[in-house]
Amino acid sequence: MTAGLVLACAGLYTGLNAFKVWGAVLFVYGSSAFILDEKMQNSLKTFLMLFACAVPFPFLPQILYALQSSVTACSAALLTPLGIVRETQGNLVILGNGESIFVAEACSGYKSILIFFTLTLLASCLLNFKPKERWLMLALSLPCAWTLNLVRVACVLTIGNVWGAGRAFAVWEFSAGIFFYMIGMISMAGIFLTLKKHLRGALLILPAFIFISVCRLSAGQNYTDTSAYTFTSHEGRWQTVSDLFHQSNMSRLPMRLGSWNGVNVPISDPLPFYLRRYRHDKTKTYLYLQPVYGREETAFHTAEVCYINAGWKMDERGYKTLSVRGQNLQVRYATAIFGNHRHLVLYWYAWPASRRAITDGCLMFRISVEIQGSESAALELASDFISEMSRAQFGTASAEVQKIPKPDLSVWKATIKSSISKSQTLPPELSHKRDLALSWILGQLVPNGVVRKPSGERRNLILSYRSDPSSPDYKYVFSKSALYDNALAAIALTISGHEARAADILSTVERISDENGDLFFSFNTHNSWPNAKDFDGAVVRTGASAWAGYAACFHLAYRLMKDPNLFTTDRGALQILKFAETTANALMKRQVTAEGDIRKGLVTGGKGSYTLRVKDGKVTEEFVNGEVTWCSVEHNIDVYFFLTALGRVSGDAKWTQKADEVKAALISSCWNPRLKQFNRGINILQADRSEALDCASWGSAALLSFGETEKAAAALKSMVKFKSRDSGRWGFKPYSSGTVYEEPAAQKHFFPDGNSGLWQNIGMVWPEGTLGAGLACWKGGDRNQALAILNEIGKLQDETGGIAYATRQYKFQFSTSPSAASAGWFLILAGVLEDPIADALFWDR
Repeated sequence: MTAGLVLACAGLYTGLNAFKVWGAVLFVYGSSAFILDEKMQNSLKTFLMLFACAVPFPFLPQILYALQSSVTACSAALLTPLGIVRETQGNLVILGNGESIFVAEACSGYKSILIFFTLTLLASCLLNFKPKERWLMLALSLPCAWTLNLVRVACVLTIGNVWGAGRAFAVWEFSAGIFFYMIGMISMAGIFLTLKKHLRGALLILPAFIFISVCRLSAGQNYTDTSAYTFTSHEGRWQTVSDLFHQSNMSRLPMRLGSWNGVNVPISDPLPFYLRRYRHDKTKTYLYLQPVYGREETAFHTAEVCYINAGWKMDERGYKTLSVRGQNLQVRYATAIFGNHRHLVLYWYAWPASRRAITDGCLMFRISVEIQGSESAALELASDFISEMSRAQFGTASAEVQKIPKPDLSVWKATIKSSISKSQTLPPELSHKRDLALSWILGQLVPNGVVRKPSGERRNLILSYRSDPSSPDYKYVFSKSALYDNALAAIALTISGHEARAADILSTVERISDENGDLFFSFNTHNSWPNAKDFDGAVVRTGASAWAGYAACFHLAYRLMKDPNLFTTDRGALQILKFAETTANALMKRQVTAEGDIRKGLVTGGKGSYTLRVKDGKVTEEFVNGEVTWCSVEHNIDVYFFLTALGRVSGDAKWTQKADEVKAALISSCWNPRLKQFNRGINILQADRSEALDCASWGSAALLSFGETEKAAAALKSMVKFKSRDSGRWGFKPYSSGTVYEEPAAQKHFFPDGNSGLWQNIGMVWPEGTLGAGLACWKGGDRNQALAILNEIGKLQDETGGIAYATRQYKFQFSTSPSAASAGWFLILAGVLEDPIADALFWDR
């Protein structure tokens, strides 16, 4: 027994310091002397020697990685709801303060398990436990050690989030170890006492510990991080000429890619397409490529696992952003070391659609580059290889991809010539305000400081408002993202040179549309409401959907003007076009086609609406389900511009024909010669003759596009009745007459005196509508007025770059909070004034 104790302690010492496998063997063999008789111990001796020589070495890294993964997953599960952990990527933990901590092998709990097992063994022998009791205590020591290690890691992460990663590392090295081992000893002593007095009760502890440990360990067994890429902002755009997901195209990747020449390396793993070694002609650097395809996460594991299993040491992990053909591609990276060899390991995932559903199929690309000189040089070589891979044309294309659209850019190209002559450079002060508005818009995209972890599919949407957290309405609007606001942001960002961010917005909108192409009017970003399964209270609006489709077409048109071959070089552009066509098809289902209907040719308003009810002195919104039969002029102007742009971008004349139908209906059924502008709308029985600003301003721009120049000029002049002043600022208000609230009970509740709630008596500036009026002035030839409007709204900008939605607050109607609509329109008008391409494309003639 004494010899066994010596071997056990020697094994413990050896295992903790260097030779973990041999240490474990010595430890198990030595400790068996306390439990097994001599015959059984001799049998175990032979087995352990074979095991030590042949088996543990390849398995130990997997065991350690499983322990690392489990403690990472469980500590994140404990701390994420508290805001301490933002996200995890494999064993890398991103803290709430933005710093990162890698849960390394030392954090796996392997040493803790050995120590607890040894101490438990010694204590059970010194206390003269019976064999059954010894086995029970040894079994209990393992989950107890793992659980205490979990608590230790969680505490260190908490310290890192509060005081920084440096302080966390210092605590881990010394203080935490001593502290938690003391807690462990006290815990085990308590279990000993319980066991001695109440054996049956203590036996219940074992299955509980085992159950919890197995559950937690299994939670950490997922070696892949595809879900991390799906549900975080770590994503980029990778343009490829070839259709990677069609049939077995990836198996046909050429051996020769630019300056790289490749050969296949034999492998036994059936999951990857191949392991291929490429050599650079000039630098003679070797690069290894391994693509893996699957439809479930079990088909993948992180690239580090392969290296760890092969005995490499992972020195550093994180993210890097590569510039590939002008687009940013964010990849995971690690540096791997084995003796004198160093590799830069990069990997990323590619999905066939923006929704990133693993069931649609997923490709993981792992690239390993020899680091012969600097790491930055290896990274440049990797970027070059990825660029060559994206340019390569190989395999066959799906039938859908073979139908490359033939855009008709002739009208826009002709218009650009006239736009160049009238474009002007903004004064320095306005340029500064434009840059501030751009920064504000970018800051509204989630994830951000307000919604740090958006619902997975909602990443890259724009928050409609930046509200005061002390406001009672904050909890209802803080994460709201209106479809219309996303469309404006996509257009504004495209004009401002942030085409990739605009494409991100459009891809997000595309992935949250339903199968029929319907788009909800607004979305939460902190959760997934509304969606195809949960849409109670959700509204569909024709105008907002048309704006989303128009934003997609404008974005594509802007890029096509720079690169006419866009659709043959960027498959992402084809996806955006497909989204626009799906949206158009959904809108056309609501077009009135019945003969004799005064709405014929127009598109109805959508689905669902809200009305205000007054009960017990309180005003509440009440949802009314069902199709909206009313046709809004503003919505149909949006539809017209969308279908016109879609016809040109896609080269499909059917959309131009549909646009002409809407145009004819607007002129014949909605123009009001007495008001010299369009009516607000029309229902089954009669026209709605309310005087709305958009029906004059947007209407004027539409009439110019129709070729109705006289009507356009009349509508432009009619805007004067909407002009308004508020606290020394001038602009336009949404209506020239009528009441703020259309529901009489709500109007009386908010304006008991009556007259103060009439638009003719209200001095309010509405920046969104005012900037739209400025654009109408620009299109109509009144450049000075357009610049004056831009300058005046710029005076309403706050120090962060935000512009209030309105200068007065009317509950359920208008907010004074900075809004994406105001900032988006400010950028669009500024862009149209300065950029001839934007001027030619936006609301073109």
